Amino acid sequence: MSELRDLNENLEFVRGAVARGRVQVGSPAIYFLWAAITGIGFSLPAIAPGLAWQFWVIAGLGGGALSIWLGQRYARSSGIVDRDLARRQGMHWLACGLAMAVILAGFLAGRLQWMVAMPLLVSVAGLAYLLAGIHFYPPLRWAGLLFLLSGMALWWVPGVHMGVFTGIAVASSLCVAGVAARRALRAG
Repeated sequence: MSELRDLNENLEFVRGAVARGRVQVGSPAIYFLWAAITGIGFSLPAIAPGLAWQFWVIAGLGGGALSIWLGQRYARSSGIVDRDLARRQGMHWLACGLAMAVILAGFLAGRLQWMVAMPLLVSVAGLAYLLAGIHFYPPLRWAGLLFLLSGMALWWVPGVHMGVFTGIAVASSLCVAGVAARRALRAG
């Protein structure tokens, strides 16, 4: 039995080495999911301001859960199940979500005005995507950069229209990343 376990560990090591040698692009479905959530979520304050925060709570949690499922499905279909990578990704996005929750708590407690909370939230999202692009999936760098630029712009051009622009820009970059990831998977 010990030999079988050793063989399994050796095969996992080889599989991991091969997987690390490939450029990882991630699940295109997750890019498209968050493009839709971002586009809708950042446009809602201009259309239905009272529904925006409820949308983000539901879509954020639901989108996170759906992302986990889509990521697991992608890993199984690609034949590369890297539990260490999945754990690090989960911790990355959970930590970023917690940072956003701190900002939202300040807003809900009346300590932050929305015009202050919004650029902070967008900047944390930008950092989350940029770091995910650096450490996990390179196509996410561009969405992160657009989030960060939008967070900066929100200090000088506050309001719902800048939020709509942010949503469209980031959603578009995520769609482009999703298409690029899909092409890379077909070519690879």
